[in-house]
Amino acid sequence: MGQIVQLRAGETTYVPAPWAGAVPAGAEIQAFDLADPASASRALRDLQREGWLVARGAWAEIEALLDGVGARAGARPERRRRGPDPAREAQRRVLMTASPDGWLDTRPPIHLPHLLELLGDQRDASGGLPLLFPALAARELMSTLDERYPVRALGAELVAPKMVLQPRQQEVYDLFEARLLALREGLPPNLTALDMGCGSGAVALLLARLLEPLRPTVWATDTLPEALASTRMNLDRLAARGLVRAESVRVTDGGDLYEPLGDHAFDLIAFNPPWANARARTRLEVARFDFGQHTLRRFLEATPARLRPGGRLLLFYADNAGPKALEGVRAAAEAAGLAIVAALSKRIRVARRWEHIYLYEIVPAS
Repeated sequence: MGQIVQLRAGETTYVPAPWAGAVPAGAEIQAFDLADPASASRALRDLQREGWLVARGAWAEIEALLDGVGARAGARPERRRRGPDPAREAQRRVLMTASPDGWLDTRPPIHLPHLLELLGDQRDASGGLPLLFPALAARELMSTLDERYPVRALGAELVAPKMVLQPRQQEVYDLFEARLLALREGLPPNLTALDMGCGSGAVALLLARLLEPLRPTVWATDTLPEALASTRMNLDRLAARGLVRAESVRVTDGGDLYEPLGDHAFDLIAFNPPWANARARTRLEVARFDFGQHTLRRFLEATPARLRPGGRLLLFYADNAGPKALEGVRAAAEAAGLAIVAALSKRIRVARRWEHIYLYEIVPAS
């Protein structure tokens, strides 16, 4: 849960869950208008005394304050020690506010759609209260949303903030496109599809675009609010270009695996699960690390009940965890009453090593 904070001016605000508790309870937080040079100087002095404040003004003025306090904190010799970066810690005490629907309190206002989710919280968590969060988070968010990731199979570029797995590997989507087009003639009209762990929304959007002749309904779900926001943003962008129908993709409120999907069953399910055999230590690693294939096994166990008659699963995996991991996929599928009927692979280069990616076509065992 997030944190309710009362500003000195009497304004009640909501701090998103990732920063809950970061603002000291009872701290007197004053807003400073950075357009006034005297006010900007007082703000800098407060920060040097390890105070907290809300910065208001033009975005360039807020960035100048962040840079100024960061430079001063980083230049103090007595603060150079192991542990948190003093410059970054000082910058985190510069807060800003925004409306619940993502309008930053700047002059002029800047709109960041799906802001609460992009900050790592559920989209209705604030209960309609204004948002309060580090200005540094807004700067980092705007920087990552300026980046574009082309997806060849979509004929479009996507956005993905740092907490979301960026759609960099074109071969993954090329493999998916080829298999989906091969299957399309055998799929029913008005089918229902699912992108489990939607991330940036690339697979959900491919399902909507490539299956458009069948007028599909595509569900997209993920455990990270940032991923749901990314999928919604990319859906909006592609729908505005006429590449997909906005109404063909339904993004859930998120949760663990099938939890947000009620009792829905699907004609086609796609999942690009975490593949590295390691424990996830941060929220960012959830999309990459699956120790002992625990998430994969739970997913496969629940999947037969979610497939309609004639339904199938398209499952991505990679061999960077070794041949035992691939054997684990097959064993987990068989244990769940599923059978692998096709396996496509492609050799790709990831960072400094080569690996194979696999796309398994899986159906209920007869």
